[in-house]
Amino acid sequence: VYVLNEMKKNIKEPVKSDFVKTPFPNMEFCEWDIKLKEEHSLSDERVAELQEHRRVFLEESAIYQSEVKDYESAVGKYRSVKLAMEIAEKYVGKTFYFPHNYDFRGRIYPLAVGLTPQGSSAVKALLLYAETKPVNQKGMEWNWAYLATLYGDDKLNFGDRVERGIELINTDYKEADEPYEFLSHQLEIQRWLKDDSYEPNTRVHLDASCSGSQICSSMVGDRSGAEATNVLPIFNEKGIQIRQDAYMRVAEKAIENTKFHIESEKDDDTKEDLNVFLQQLGENGRKLAKIPTMVSIYSGTVNSMKEDVFENLRSFGVERKYITPKKCYKYAKIIYDSIGDTLVGGKMFEQYIQKMSALIAKGNKAMIWTTIDGFHVHSEKTKLLKRKQIKCLLPNSRRVSCIRKNNYSKDISVPKMKSGSSPNFVHTIDSTLLRMVALKMKGEGIVMQDFI
Repeated sequence: VYVLNEMKKNIKEPVKSDFVKTPFPNMEFCEWDIKLKEEHSLSDERVAELQEHRRVFLEESAIYQSEVKDYESAVGKYRSVKLAMEIAEKYVGKTFYFPHNYDFRGRIYPLAVGLTPQGSSAVKALLLYAETKPVNQKGMEWNWAYLATLYGDDKLNFGDRVERGIELINTDYKEADEPYEFLSHQLEIQRWLKDDSYEPNTRVHLDASCSGSQICSSMVGDRSGAEATNVLPIFNEKGIQIRQDAYMRVAEKAIENTKFHIESEKDDDTKEDLNVFLQQLGENGRKLAKIPTMVSIYSGTVNSMKEDVFENLRSFGVERKYITPKKCYKYAKIIYDSIGDTLVGGKMFEQYIQKMSALIAKGNKAMIWTTIDGFHVHSEKTKLLKRKQIKCLLPNSRRVSCIRKNNYSKDISVPKMKSGSSPNFVHTIDSTLLRMVALKMKGEGIVMQDFI
């Protein structure tokens, strides 16, 4: 209840002006009604002038739209937390269950909406287990380490996280990366410190790191990729295991590749762009590499990575002239190639499974397989037919809105099957592994608790 009350005091609806600082660009001189690719009577000079106006508009519009996207994302998060709080208030002190279901790949998700154990960090902070168990010394070490993780010190090794967690026991929760989960965890440990017979109502969430690349590296026998993703341990000269960071490895490779491009580049303007990107890799390389690396074996493309690179560089405050779509594509291509150089097995597997799925789809057949624990998977994507759509201009809107309804044929879509094959197959494997772990835990007497 204390956590809920703190959230009530602190959670505020986002204000648009706090996010959208860039005015909507002037499109008066773009003359979009003129189709430059169709027949027209304009001179070459006038065409070049219009193209320049449109180029500037699109670049400035990209910044504006990104800020709007940030605002809309913040509003969405606010509303989801607000909904969870309203539901939680109705269930204070009550015991309840979360029914779950399987998706077609075997992944398990709660059916509930709003308040779930798979919600955001703030949403999860509203939940406690209905039953607790005594905690031993090792369990308390994990509790201390997780307190440090919630604060933001998740990159420390386990022993250092334990010590850091102890230091944070009276720290203001508002300073933490995950403030409300930190507060909930902190309160429970504080109660245990006052009475060591108390059973702290805590949980330690462990999120996979590069699980897709871990799986692919293991399947194809890529030792380098397995070491980079901690599937195979690496030890120092003292026999202590050194935790690897695949995102940093990719970032380091991207720095190496960017330096190579700078040395071989003859155009001064392009060199300047690459030097700006190199500086950002040095300062924020891990963040720039993280999402591209995560999605790389899920049919991630340079184009899709370009958007993430753009958003990151914008958030770092890089000047607009260095983050045009064309330049961000070049930066994304460097990261894409660096992923392939670092996690070779992941790209090998992706290419293999895409070729196999394309061959199957060309025969107008779905991909069907059974996991080692007996889950039957049926993956099928059909061709999109002509959409039914209605166009309308809403009040005070700058552009026409289009409402669409998709229609599908019975024929298999080769491109869709090809792009979806790698992520679907990997998700099937990781869900299988999690089910096997859950069953083994059940055999050891470790069971899922109710919630309050």
